[in-house]
Amino acid sequence: AAARRRVVALAVRESRRRAWPRRAARLWSLAGRGAVLAALYAPAALTAGLLLCGESARKWWWGLLRACARRAGPCSVKFAQWAATRSDLFPAAVCNGLRDLQTGTGSRDVPWSEARRQLAGSWDLLDAELEVHEVPIGSGAIAQVYRGRLVDGREVAVKVVQPRVRRQIEADVELARAVVSSLEYILPSMVWLSLSESVEEFSTLMMGQLDMRNEARALARFRRNFARDRTVRFPEPLPLPLPQGDFIHQLVLVEELMDGSPLSAHLDAPADVKRRIAQLGLHAFLKMTFIDNFIHCDLHAGNILVSQDKGAAATRLVLLDTGLSTSLAPEDRRNFLDLFRAVVLRDGRLVGQLMLERARDQRCDDPEAFISEMSAIVDEVLGSGLQLRKLQVAALLQRVLSLCYVHQVKLESRFMSVLLSIGVLEGLGRSLDPDVDLLTAAAPYVMRAAAAAAIAGDAQPGTG
Repeated sequence: AAARRRVVALAVRESRRRAWPRRAARLWSLAGRGAVLAALYAPAALTAGLLLCGESARKWWWGLLRACARRAGPCSVKFAQWAATRSDLFPAAVCNGLRDLQTGTGSRDVPWSEARRQLAGSWDLLDAELEVHEVPIGSGAIAQVYRGRLVDGREVAVKVVQPRVRRQIEADVELARAVVSSLEYILPSMVWLSLSESVEEFSTLMMGQLDMRNEARALARFRRNFARDRTVRFPEPLPLPLPQGDFIHQLVLVEELMDGSPLSAHLDAPADVKRRIAQLGLHAFLKMTFIDNFIHCDLHAGNILVSQDKGAAATRLVLLDTGLSTSLAPEDRRNFLDLFRAVVLRDGRLVGQLMLERARDQRCDDPEAFISEMSAIVDEVLGSGLQLRKLQVAALLQRVLSLCYVHQVKLESRFMSVLLSIGVLEGLGRSLDPDVDLLTAAAPYVMRAAAAAAIAGDAQPGTG
């Protein structure tokens, strides 16, 4: 037995010795990425005093901050895009200063000649099929978009993943993991905020955007879901012959070129026009969330075009950049529908009971206190309706998370993704029509989805 213990001890020491170089390399990599981010944002930090100067100086500084975010990579850009929609969290100057990142977010304009080098020999067979203009017409956090023309004369959009973007995302996600892991080690109770799960969910969504085949599949699914809806359109992904036998390349997507003007150009439109756009956007999102269970998680103004048929007064929305999409697993969807059904029924206690009973991990010592406090939050919010003018999703989410933190009830990370998507849409909706009542608008979608789930035997009866 003693000899066996010595062998085990030696094996453990050898394992630790071999693991040390990898651990040291990881720490060095994280420190390096942190130093790079600090250096990238240093110019904006050192010149922040310009915000106290005249208008031209402030305008220059916001341009500098946007440039810093672009150079910092896709994760920084995604956060800035979200911040630009949150007028309830940030001053108007911040939202206005970051808004340009929603329509032009690339770190730099990558010429077509450089972009196509990523494709190695895969593009050779397509030169006869497609002519591509050298100058980008759009630049996003993940990819750049070029105008192209097929041999049959159709104009198309050619979307190509930017060079080196994968390494930036991997580095930022690894840094986020390290920060969250350190926080949970120092403060073990922070595990109830589901930060680690949220980072992994974010990582999965961001890494999925690097494969254009995922976006093509998402576009096809959205087009099926909205096939009978004349108010919302998605571009059609176009199949092209590739030597591997695929129809969509991992690094490039050719899709229908859509007509329309950016939503941001309509923020100063007449009230009735903005109200109609808000209604269409809300309809699309509620249908995705409650009926289709396939949700576009990146609906900022830069990914929405407003289109009108020639000679017709009908307004339509064109939704782009579907790479950041998600759906709920059957059990999570059942819980999600039951929870929102309780909200629509204005039953605060049922909301608290469902959150507690359906949580996959909870160590609540006082269930009645949790249910009562959650009921008080819900009743307070619903007391005056859910008009965007009054609703503060971020503040509400913060209160719910704080309550879950205190009572050690863990929320699902996929729930967080959906709620954050609602937060982005809420900020956009407030700038278009602050009088929209979310509860009134959502009620028919929620009840229809809950009824369909019950008929299909996919929902459990509510508690209470």
